[in-house]
Order: sequence, then C-alpha cells, then structure tokens
Amino acid sequence: MVTSSFETIDYAKEDGIAQIVLNRPKVLNAHNMQMRDDIYQVLEAIQDDQDVRCVLLRGEGERAFCTGADLSEFGTAPSRVIARQVR
Repeated sequence: MVTSSFETIDYAKEDGIAQIVLNRPKVLNAHNMQMRDDIYQVLEAIQDDQDVRCVLLRGEGERAFCTGADLSEFGTAPSRVIARQVR
C-alpha cells in the first residue's frame, strides 16, 4: 500500500484503488485553497499512474463529506484574472 499525507488530504493506493480523504473534520472538510492545491497535486499523480483503476473520494469525520467552500477565505483570493491563470 502506498500512502501520503498532505496538509489537508490523505492519499492511499492499494490494489489499483486510489483513495483521497478530505481531512479537515474540525471544519467539516470545508474546501480551501490549500485543499484545492493538494487535490490537484494528487490527481496529476493519479493521471500518470497506470496502476490506478478507480478513485474513491471521501471525507474524514462523521458529520459531513464536505460543506463546500471555506468562507473564512472568502475575499482573500487573488483577482479573477490571477485566479484564472492559476487554474
């Protein structure tokens, strides 16, 4: 089994199954910019991994998969032009 931990997600791969776990349970796995970057990095690696046959995405904790955007970051994102360039 291959495992990796990022700041906001955990990643594991076993028997062709990649598992991405959103790991911010204290804020109900709210999606912030760091999580976006972590997920992007993992998905790029999965795309190039011929052993991965499927991806399982789940949230840590018992209360929520993901509550959506982390509103504490609302208004802190760069301008729309810069945000488009980053994407």
